[in-house]
Amino acid sequence: MNFHKNIFYGWYVAFAAFLLGSLSYGFGVVSFGVFLGAMTTSLGWSSGLLSGIYVAGRLLGLLVNPIVGFTLDKHGPKKIIFLGVALVFLGSIFVSLSAPIVVLVYGRGSFNQNAIDVVSQLLIAYGIGMPFYLLRD
Repeated sequence: MNFHKNIFYGWYVAFAAFLLGSLSYGFGVVSFGVFLGAMTTSLGWSSGLLSGIYVAGRLLGLLVNPIVGFTLDKHGPKKIIFLGVALVFLGSIFVSLSAPIVVLVYGRGSFNQNAIDVVSQLLIAYGIGMPFYLLRD
């Protein structure tokens, strides 16, 4: 008896979308609250300022998603998937160079070593979560 033949293909797609959406939501939304206390302490910034920066990033996604949808409709999924794979490759480079990039950009007196470590770890988490976010969209 083949159990997999009795399951409609759309349920596999729905489960994959649920799984990828859950992973990208966890990396992109929930992890911010985990690091908010450490970032306010080490940076000396208020939680309101950091939350405002986070909201600005979410609003940028709100503005970019219609463009991505239009591009997907116009050029088809194959080109968008290729672009996603290229972005995953760039994300993996950013992950491997996360600490040097953060030191280069923010380490000139603005961040102490603790803040550099936290931001480097966040960059790694977003680099890992980027493929799931791209696959979801």
